[in-house]
Amino acid sequence: MNCPEMIRTLPKNARPIDWEKVGQMFICGASIIQAAASIGVHRDTLYKRCEADLGTTLATFHEEKYQEGNTALHAAQYTKAIKEKNPTMLIWLGKQRLQQKDGLGESINKDIEKKFDDKMDQVLALLSVDTAGSDLNSEESSINNETKS
Repeated sequence: MNCPEMIRTLPKNARPIDWEKVGQMFICGASIIQAAASIGVHRDTLYKRCEADLGTTLATFHEEKYQEGNTALHAAQYTKAIKEKNPTMLIWLGKQRLQQKDGLGESINKDIEKKFDDKMDQVLALLSVDTAGSDLNSEESSINNETKS
């Protein structure tokens, strides 16, 4: 429905939209609704005026500016990490970009395994089972009984 006769013309008293300001809000991460509220127009007005004034959809304009903000953030983080040698940022970027991880996983698993073994020893002691190897002997004897029958 992009027929010329279907396109509504803007009212003569429509005030101009500061697209530079709107673009800066999008760069900073503002949503379309936040930007519309900030400049005092309804979001539908912003959609229509973007197409009329800029010749593109508001969604496209928003996404381009939002990604421009992401690029600026990446550049600032990179500068902080590499040029300023900020250890916190170096670690964070290593985790984000290089999928580096803290070595806590193995130590946590060993702690859990030790706690499990301790609890199992307690359970076996309560059951009056010799933890020094009688459980192995009982397995061997059940296997021997199966093979004999």
